[in-house]
Amino acid sequence: MISINLSKTQSTALNRRNPSIHSIFPNRFHWIDDAATVETKITANTRGRVNYHGTSWLAESFNDETLVCNSVVKVIGRRNLTLLVEMKR
Repeated sequence: MISINLSKTQSTALNRRNPSIHSIFPNRFHWIDDAATVETKITANTRGRVNYHGTSWLAESFNDETLVCNSVVKVIGRRNLTLLVEMKR
């Protein structure tokens, strides 16, 4: 695993030059708690896909709920490139 240690000033400057770089800094996940729409069924044992801000992401149910197509879910976290979602209440 690669560890990156940057000062706050360095990381801010880096993010201004390349806005997509925020994905490597865990404290910059401002999108948690946003809504997404289920594209393919998600069950306790299988991952599915959600549409989040116009992009299709792999997702899995955080609470082992079954999430059906076209339902609205809440993004509560991320594990690598897989979003963790739960039913929006």
